Amino acid sequence: MNNLLGSGRNHQTMKRLLLNSLLLAGAITLHAAEQSRNPNIVLIVSDDMGYADLGFTGVKDIKTPNLDRLAAAGTFFTDAYVTGPICVPSRMGIMTGRNQARWGVYNNNGGQWPEGQKRTAAETTIAEIFQQAGYATALFGKWHLCGGRAEQRVAEAVPERNGFDEVEMIPGGMSGFWAGAPLYRAGGGTVKAPEYLTDHFGKLAVGFIERHKEKPFFLALTFNAVHAPLHALDADKQANGEIAAMDRRTYAGMMTAMDRNIGQVLDAIAAAGLEPNTIVAFLSDNGGPAPDAEGHSRNASGNGPLRGYKFDVWEGGVRTPMVMKWPGHIPSGKRFAGLSSSMDLGATFLAAAGLSAPADKPLDGVNLLPFLNGEKTGDPHDALFWECRWFPKPDCAARSGTWKIVQREVGPNGPDPAMWQLFDLGKDIGEQNNLAAQHPERVREMDKAFRNWRAQMAAPIQAPKPGAKKPATSKAIDSQFPQAE
Repeated sequence: MNNLLGSGRNHQTMKRLLLNSLLLAGAITLHAAEQSRNPNIVLIVSDDMGYADLGFTGVKDIKTPNLDRLAAAGTFFTDAYVTGPICVPSRMGIMTGRNQARWGVYNNNGGQWPEGQKRTAAETTIAEIFQQAGYATALFGKWHLCGGRAEQRVAEAVPERNGFDEVEMIPGGMSGFWAGAPLYRAGGGTVKAPEYLTDHFGKLAVGFIERHKEKPFFLALTFNAVHAPLHALDADKQANGEIAAMDRRTYAGMMTAMDRNIGQVLDAIAAAGLEPNTIVAFLSDNGGPAPDAEGHSRNASGNGPLRGYKFDVWEGGVRTPMVMKWPGHIPSGKRFAGLSSSMDLGATFLAAAGLSAPADKPLDGVNLLPFLNGEKTGDPHDALFWECRWFPKPDCAARSGTWKIVQREVGPNGPDPAMWQLFDLGKDIGEQNNLAAQHPERVREMDKAFRNWRAQMAAPIQAPKPGAKKPATSKAIDSQFPQAE
């Protein structure tokens, strides 16, 4: 009997050991499957946000707890830049990982004129690459890889023809935020926002995440907040009631709404168990506009110690508060001062997923992961360059290391080598002390680099000739957004 009891106990012990082994093997297999699954990508873009208007960049009068926790859980790129100081060029650089000057876009008009839209559509967005790799893709928010009046927009320019499965967005630069705002939906449908627009875009993003737990996804949550007009919910303004200036209080309310919805997206990722395998990136498309900007742009933002604003190639126009988080792959709580670009996001996303850009459309962006995990040191870019043709004469700039050259109102033949201003951003982030006279060799070296870069870019796209044939448009956009900016 004792032998039988012993045998039974041994049998039960063996069953438990076998079960434990199976559970352990299953857990290892599940972990391996999670590790082998391509990472999800969540790209979050704010619009016309002041560089200094975040907790982690020094704001004192606005609370941004969710963006601050994103920065604390990831890496803040202190010296990151967008490719243009205005919406269309900047968003083209973000979405393609290439400098939009390569196809002749130097201002918003390059996305407004039909030729610019066609050239942009001929490029490959990072969404297209993810879509072709089997990712679910979505864009909620602001598109603006086209612009201008609806009758100028070409059908090729809509997001669903550029890599996005699900789309609900404003096509151009500006929209009211109240319920009832007209939105474009993939496939040509139109809807009216059921609630405050920032909350609506946030809910769409959360719903997309919840529906795609089992499949890798690329989600672009491209807010039109905090672009003008100054529209904030009463509760969000009241939450910032200590701010005396009413425009600043309203702007702060818009920041509160955006931050709240970003928090809900972060919570949805965590609740779905996707946090370890999801890259989240945040940046603004350009700096905040000047306090005296026209109503189309003015939003009471602040760029802190940086000189200049939206439309400028000064730091206040092109430096962006970029953050990226990926647990176990990107250090948490780190500040990375290497010279970085919004174009690097696409390159990093694709590298993380084991994907590549087309050979005939090589990226200008750099995979940042090796610089974050210690495999590489130094600056991801030897130099970055800007040319903005918003005004009759272009503004130009270049940065290499801590040095930056700036030239305003450049002539048709390019910058005058004798007219560059030179700044050492390591000591003078506000670009106040022109050192060109003290370092002429540095100026000549950077002038040469700028000219070499400029020679590789395309000539600016020209305005259509009077009486030019009206392009084929998306009928939904043409009928629903006749005056869209």
